[in-house]
Amino acid sequence: MFLQDVPEMLEDVARAIDLGETAQVEDAAHALKSAVGIVSAQVAFDAALRVEKIGCSGDLSDASGAYDALKAEIDRLIEVLSTETAEIELCES
Repeated sequence: MFLQDVPEMLEDVARAIDLGETAQVEDAAHALKSAVGIVSAQVAFDAALRVEKIGCSGDLSDASGAYDALKAEIDRLIEVLSTETAEIELCES
C-alpha cells in the first residue's frame, strides 16, 4: 500500500506547488510526512517537513528546491523498500 500511495502523494505536492496553492502544499506535504514517518524514514520525513513549513509560510520561493530534495529522498526510499519487498517475497516462495 505504501509503495502504491507515496508516488501519488508526492505528485499531489508537486501539483500544489505548480498551482501556487500554499495551503495545499502544506496539507499534501503533511500527509506525505505522516506516511514516511510510519516507516521511520527520518531523512524523507525531514524533507517533507521542510516542504510543509514552506507551504505554511505562504512563500513558495524555496518550494521547488525543497521539493527536489524531497523527491530524491522518496525515490531512494521507494527503491530500498521495493528491494526489501522483493527479497521478502522471494523468501516466501
